[in-house]
Amino acid sequence: MLKAQETLEMTGSGSNDATNSPNNSVAYLAKKIEQAHVVWFEASNQWVQFDEQQWLIFCFYKKGLSQKSATKKYCTKYSLPEVDAKSIIENFYTSVSNLFNPPFEKPNFTLNSQGASIHIPEKTKTQSYRHCNKTFGITYGSAFLENYIHLPLAHLETDENSRPSLRLEVFPIEGRFILRINGVGGRCLSAEEPGQIKRLLYIELVNLLYNKQSSDWLSFAHASALRRNDQAILLTASGGSGKSTLAGLLQLNGFEFLSDDFVPIDSISKKAFPFPAALCVKNNAIKLLEDKGMEFTANPTKSTAYAKPLHNWAQAKACKMSKVVFLKYNPQVELVFETLPTLDALYIFLQEAWVGDDMKRAKKFINWFSKLSFYKLEYGNNNKAIEVLTKLTDKA
Repeated sequence: MLKAQETLEMTGSGSNDATNSPNNSVAYLAKKIEQAHVVWFEASNQWVQFDEQQWLIFCFYKKGLSQKSATKKYCTKYSLPEVDAKSIIENFYTSVSNLFNPPFEKPNFTLNSQGASIHIPEKTKTQSYRHCNKTFGITYGSAFLENYIHLPLAHLETDENSRPSLRLEVFPIEGRFILRINGVGGRCLSAEEPGQIKRLLYIELVNLLYNKQSSDWLSFAHASALRRNDQAILLTASGGSGKSTLAGLLQLNGFEFLSDDFVPIDSISKKAFPFPAALCVKNNAIKLLEDKGMEFTANPTKSTAYAKPLHNWAQAKACKMSKVVFLKYNPQVELVFETLPTLDALYIFLQEAWVGDDMKRAKKFINWFSKLSFYKLEYGNNNKAIEVLTKLTDKA
């Protein structure tokens, strides 16, 4: 998501109002939240915040006013010299034009090149998994991909020889990573980064587990989801902010773990669905959680380990969520807990989350998100953090 200043500097990269752009070719969606207008542009799949002055210029643009007419109106409204207003209008019109007609293509992972579709990796290893009465197999075309994708799923491994419901292959080819579905000749997805191919594989798995299609999901959030008192809470943070450690501690204090780093949110029910990838814990947090009774899967490295589930994951249920907490671990601070404005929360959330890129889901997303409660938690005292999150999820 871009904030106003970023929008004006871009060089190519209340109530609802869904309509068309001035050239009647590309749709957008606008919603007033707090003191800003949040606008989503379908062509570029960008979410942008406009303040009141920028919203006025946007209204000029969508009405088809020329830059000259817009400049005169802007001068009159804000008593600015024409030369200053002209520069502002010109920059804004250029930026908005790029949002409606982006000089770039949206990410396309549906590449199905003949080479990838029929490619046979030299060395492979296949693992079988079972969850929710569904079996699936993953064939790894490199040791790196096996280590990266298998370890979070190792607790689902089975030696069952029944025909899998889904067969997936991951392998590198020509500097890219490929996910192939159901064997040679099957559908292929391509990504430049291993994290992208892992997310695409997780989407295929979550579709299998819940009998859904990719278009059925509102969002996939980069967060940890936990459940208490029949409500889900989302913990989100950048790497190294203590998210997984705190998620592990909350499990040991009565919270049910739903998902880590990949939280599927359903488009219709708006519920957070469980996803059975194990909680990844790193460095000093491994011993901290071990000392408190958490067990890890076999052969963890010294710097990374995956926690064994503390409950029967197959019985975990989707749960509505109303609270999102943005975390930051700071050993110099015991505890700072405060509400976070929706606009700030939206800006942070969209940095890593994936949101449905069509008008229907974009509208559902912003209406759903604007009704959530957001909090900022900076902490150095784990016990204090557990206490405040427990109170946050107490029954009313």
